Amino acid sequence: VGYTIIDVKTVDGWHDDDGEKGDSFEGCEHGRKIVFTDNRILTCATYRYHYAYRPRAVILSNGSSYKMILDDDVYDMRR
Repeated sequence: VGYTIIDVKTVDGWHDDDGEKGDSFEGCEHGRKIVFTDNRILTCATYRYHYAYRPRAVILSNGSSYKMILDDDVYDMRR
């Protein structure tokens, strides 16, 4: 309740602060950067494993926080 769809994007890959990266979606770890095909980035604020190659993500916002939906999984995100 209170969230609005602000975008639908394709995940292009991810990278962590330690330099590790990948070209698919391998879930979220706290601080992991999710890169989209438009080169925009959201940062994971939750943990969950989920593997998908170039999945479509629905991005929601309530004005101060973000959520990303992939398949049936919901991830807490931040800018």
